Amino acid sequence: HLAFYELKGVFQLPFLRTIWNNPANRWEKVKQAAGRNEGGTVWLIQDSIRVSDHARARSLLEQELETFPEDYKVYCLAGYLNIEENNLLAAKEDFKRAHIYTKTNPQKIFVLFQLARIYTLLDNPQKAQEKINGILAIDPGCTEATYQDIIMKLRQKKEKIAIQHLVNLVRDNRDYYTAALIDPDMQPYHAFVLPQLQGMLNKIKTMAQSRLEEAHALLKNTKELLGQKKLAEVEPLFEKVEELMKADSYFGYLDAVRYSDLIIATCENTVKEQKKDLSDIIDRLSQRLQKAFSFVKKYRYRHLVDAYYKRLMVLKIRMDDTKGAEKFCAPWQFGACHALCKETACELDAIEPKLKRLEILQHMILAFFNFLKHCSAMLSIVFFIGIFVFPFFVDPLNILLSKFDVTSISNAWSFQKTFLVLGGITSFIASFLMSVKDMFKDNRDAPSL
Repeated sequence: HLAFYELKGVFQLPFLRTIWNNPANRWEKVKQAAGRNEGGTVWLIQDSIRVSDHARARSLLEQELETFPEDYKVYCLAGYLNIEENNLLAAKEDFKRAHIYTKTNPQKIFVLFQLARIYTLLDNPQKAQEKINGILAIDPGCTEATYQDIIMKLRQKKEKIAIQHLVNLVRDNRDYYTAALIDPDMQPYHAFVLPQLQGMLNKIKTMAQSRLEEAHALLKNTKELLGQKKLAEVEPLFEKVEELMKADSYFGYLDAVRYSDLIIATCENTVKEQKKDLSDIIDRLSQRLQKAFSFVKKYRYRHLVDAYYKRLMVLKIRMDDTKGAEKFCAPWQFGACHALCKETACELDAIEPKLKRLEILQHMILAFFNFLKHCSAMLSIVFFIGIFVFPFFVDPLNILLSKFDVTSISNAWSFQKTFLVLGGITSFIASFLMSVKDMFKDNRDAPSL
């Protein structure tokens, strides 16, 4: 009986208290608001109607209409009072006036619902349909209006389109599955409605059974991957699903599908996480392996790295076995692949420091040969100038010095020795600096670990 009154709630006096002075401009938002007791004369009027004190309600209404002639709530209460007194024509006029003074869309929708109900009671289906169409024009998503439109279409013998709309409505809002079963307005059309509802029940039951089987199979394959925390979350869901399946109800099967989907999503996400983690590990190992290969292939002294090249080739062949990890599903596949990656990582950890030392050795050898090259060239120039060129400049230099009354060079060999010593020291320093510069340049250009 509570479901029935909720179904017809939009036509009842208590719903006016919910909509009252709510400023919201959306019907669904207004429906979620709680009724408010604001006091005042309007509240006293609706309370008098509620307790069937019609005389007091009428007296208060006359006073309120004089004071607030443009308050839609007063006309709504007048309409409700006339309905209570079985004066539907007067009630119709009251709600028409109320519609004039409505300000928000929910207020308009509310008044149009009352008018549609009154026209239905007055056996004027055309006008009733007109009011429901008016509501749908304001808010196409208004489920109450959609449901009333379905009933009207059934009365107009438009069973095919009405049943299709009912199916769509139940899919969007499952509460209307129950509504279609208990609503007295729907009872004359059960011959059309019940087979469709039973079909929906059978379909969702089949879906629930299928999803439950899929969830069981998936959990069996991924149980070892889930871990204790996720298992503690998933296993109680199976108990809920099994209880819901026993209920053999539309709502139960819908919830069973939802919980089964949650189990499936948890298992699938766990497998995805495992695949992602494994792919990240494989990518990092592949990068390390590729870097080591590149270094070994470009190393200048191949005889020093041949052994490491062979070991790296073995690792590369082993890593090729991990291709297709994105297709793994079984726990043993993930376990085997992780073990293979761990073994490969350990071998790389052992090889890389040795390659690093070979890299340092290569830089040192290159720096040494560069030093010898630069030093030999510069020392050759210094010795050539000091031994062969310098003596030819002694006499012209003494003549030049004599013009300035400067003591001439008497011992040329002492100056030659000084030049050779300073030139040699300068050559060593310059060669060292040039070698260091070349070494840094080679470091930038050569492959490194």
